[in-house]
Amino acid sequence: MGYKQVSTTTVSGSTASVSLTGIDTDTMYLVTMTNVTMDTDNVYVNARVTASSSEVSDSNYQWAARLYRVDTSFSNSYGQNQNHMRLNATAVGGSTNESHQGVLQLHSFNSASTNSVIFEEVIYQNGSNYTLATIGGFTYDSNQAHDGIKLYPSSGNFLTGVFTLYKIG
Repeated sequence: MGYKQVSTTTVSGSTASVSLTGIDTDTMYLVTMTNVTMDTDNVYVNARVTASSSEVSDSNYQWAARLYRVDTSFSNSYGQNQNHMRLNATAVGGSTNESHQGVLQLHSFNSASTNSVIFEEVIYQNGSNYTLATIGGFTYDSNQAHDGIKLYPSSGNFLTGVFTLYKIG
């Protein structure tokens, strides 16, 4: 099994969103995010699936995640009937030391006969220099084929980051 790069975007200035498209088979795909920073404090990294390269913004998104932190107790996060997926379980943002790294496994995206599913592992650092990790899952709760994913901050812009879509197979 190998990885084939499908799409990559490098952010080096104020950018509202990143779309990674090119999913065209039923195999598993992987998204990596490295050195992702934002210009606004107290925000989330959100995601939406894309169909025909356009974001899908209806209320068919569901998620559940576990937040692991070193500074306090662990907690759960979830959302039902949402118009997006939330990748970090607690808000972070614009301080110079705050950044995201993560991996998203995309399953059943190209199939119009099953729900698209994402498994996430995201690690980030908050303004107090604490490392946090979110591990969770998402589903787009409607049978529809998707060709990619759009990532965006809940407010403001990305300042830096490398976002890459890989085909696994």
